[in-house]
Amino acid sequence: MKAPVEMPTMYVAAQQFEVQRVDYSAPEASGRVGGVQAGFPLWGAQWTLGRMTEDYSDQWRAWVAALRGATRRFIGRDLARQYPKLYPNGFGDFGTFTGVATGWSQAITTDGDAELTLHLGADAAGLVLSPGDGIDFRYDATEAGVSGLAWRALVRVLETATADASGDITVIVDPPVPDAVPADAEAHIDEPGCTMALVIASTSLGAVDRLYSIQGGTITGVQDLRG
Repeated sequence: MKAPVEMPTMYVAAQQFEVQRVDYSAPEASGRVGGVQAGFPLWGAQWTLGRMTEDYSDQWRAWVAALRGATRRFIGRDLARQYPKLYPNGFGDFGTFTGVATGWSQAITTDGDAELTLHLGADAAGLVLSPGDGIDFRYDATEAGVSGLAWRALVRVLETATADASGDITVIVDPPVPDAVPADAEAHIDEPGCTMALVIASTSLGAVDRLYSIQGGTITGVQDLRG
């Protein structure tokens, strides 16, 4: 398989980027509601394209064609949060810090929350992560069929936290870091995303108009989680 490719970002008019869960619940005779989650939650996304210039229309059409349906993979992003909320233009106020953690660890609390600690380095002291900020984990896949390819998994921050004087920050995230992510994966808060496949049934490009540009379209993706 070809390595996952970047997705164009221009002329996206709207998006949905949320965790998709498969849950089963059933009321009990006692009045309680029992429930169970089937499988690990995956990111699902839909990007709605607006009217665009011919050049960008050509880029989108070529990108969709190059994915060969659901055969190849791409990096899907929450385009509303490509950097932490408080630093939409990057980390220029934090010295040499570029958004890459030097290390990370995760613990599950007694409440069942995923508590993620990032070691960002002293230059990131005082950096704030806000609800909705993304953190991704970049590593080389080892599973058959994708071995050696650059892969990504994504989590989202749920509560505000501030890095201490050493640049360490602990946040509650959802979903938890998947077991498929190796311990030596590199954690990033810059341009986070996850590896996705197209959902063909709900992906379509609009007709080409008299200005030789597509009249919008819809791109739908679902996370492909690999070890």
